[in-house]
Amino acid sequence: MAQQVTGFYMVANIPKKACEKWLTSLDGKTEFCVAPDPLITAAEFESVSGIILDPMFNHINLTFTSEGFEKYKTVSSNLKGAEMALVISNKIVGLFRSEGRVPKRTLQIGENMSLADLEWIHGHLN
Repeated sequence: MAQQVTGFYMVANIPKKACEKWLTSLDGKTEFCVAPDPLITAAEFESVSGIILDPMFNHINLTFTSEGFEKYKTVSSNLKGAEMALVISNKIVGLFRSEGRVPKRTLQIGENMSLADLEWIHGHLN
């Protein structure tokens, strides 16, 4: 498999034989069909926080550059129900469903994740 570019990929709900690129979730339990190339690359991540230990849920804050945010905002605002996957090292570490409204520039990564998974993600994003 070719080297995977870290970034946000559009997710397609199509038959497996019609999909060009299948990737698995970080836990290896679920497969997703993603676009061949990222919509938003890691170069469009302005900052990645350290791991924030929060009583509600531990997470990492990922902030987009203005260019990355414009792309994310366009999908989120105009394609209600569309899904984007955050891919790191050929693993899908998060799914983000468009809600048809303007999103925030900073995303929280980590809901329902173990601290070990957050550490892996943080290590690969920095």
